[in-house]
Amino acid sequence: MAALSPTAASAQSNIQAAFDAIINCPGAEISDYHYSGKDPKTKLKSGQDDIYNFVIPASKKNLIKNVLKAFDNDENIAYVVKRGKNTGEDNQEFLHSEELTDGISIAEPDCNYIYEFFAPSKSEDPKGTHRYAYGFNYKEEDGVIKGKIIINYATTLAYRQEAARQEQLNWMANMEKANKKINDNDSEQSWFEQVMACINGLKSANDKTRIALATRAYKLVGSMEDYDVSTQDKNTIKKMFDITLTNPSYSDPILYELLKQCQEGIK
Repeated sequence: MAALSPTAASAQSNIQAAFDAIINCPGAEISDYHYSGKDPKTKLKSGQDDIYNFVIPASKKNLIKNVLKAFDNDENIAYVVKRGKNTGEDNQEFLHSEELTDGISIAEPDCNYIYEFFAPSKSEDPKGTHRYAYGFNYKEEDGVIKGKIIINYATTLAYRQEAARQEQLNWMANMEKANKKINDNDSEQSWFEQVMACINGLKSANDKTRIALATRAYKLVGSMEDYDVSTQDKNTIKKMFDITLTNPSYSDPILYELLKQCQEGIK
């Protein structure tokens, strides 16, 4: 089995060597998964997952001790250190991955675990948005030691929180913009025209703006008695909602439910 791929030159050399000793151990059973991603514009690395599940003879427990010692030796250059033992199913922890939606399980049931976070070099991560995570878990049973080795490169928690905050601000701005556009036309348009504007706007809107448009349509349907609406207009709008509900592009649960309520609200 080949050694792990090289990472930031300034860090984790002790851990790297200890991991390699397990992976290359004679008689070790190894299953591995690898992912590497690059930003298409900057060509800088955007994500990395190197995961090794291993089984070694219990007589090789000195390899486990060497890994734990390596983590101790590199602890002074890590900015996050966590270790412990998971004693139940409800205490699992996951490392964030840019590729694996559910993350990478590190604190697995009945396992001792440790992980440390390291800052990449400035040339590798000029904006300071990423971190390396080195993780390890193990347990001894039935004469063998089972465990997992993890090298993971992904965005930091702080970066992800700021991105989520910015997304929320953009959503609020889009909602305000969509509502303003519709409200500006309220005094000039009939009920039919306003609802059709909402339906037509769905086609080119992003997901969050679609929610705003569907919410507006829902309010218009709810206040239909305040307008002079003909039976023909009602039937036409109802058919438009029928068509919209069959469009797979509008399958988001919240959006779909709003559109369904609009369709059912037209009697």
